[in-house]
Amino acid sequence: MRVITVGVAVCLGLSLLATTGCGGTGDEHTNVYSARDVREAFTEQGLPLRSSGRLAGGLLLVAKSTGAHQFSALVLPEVPQGGINLTAAAAMQVVPLRNIVVSFDPLASVAVKVKAAISSLRQRP
Repeated sequence: MRVITVGVAVCLGLSLLATTGCGGTGDEHTNVYSARDVREAFTEQGLPLRSSGRLAGGLLLVAKSTGAHQFSALVLPEVPQGGINLTAAAAMQVVPLRNIVVSFDPLASVAVKVKAAISSLRQRP
């Protein structure tokens, strides 16, 4: 078991607990999303992403525009066996989806677009 804490300025206080073992989240697939898949889904909603570095073996993507730290996506190389358990700052909404974790401020002006990007990802095989 490993705990990953992402910097507040980048991911708004997201802590990710990737566990190994039996069980799961109910959203398990053998297919994983690539960073390209995630970038495309967000760009389709007018929210282009840029890489903010690597974290826990994954790639952290944030909004391209400077100062727009209202959401982020962590793309892990695989779906953690046993699923993903999350904690986040009280103001944040966190959505685990296969091998990605999207964190966003539900009160931010971009929240509707972030939810649409998540919906677009869910529709992909």
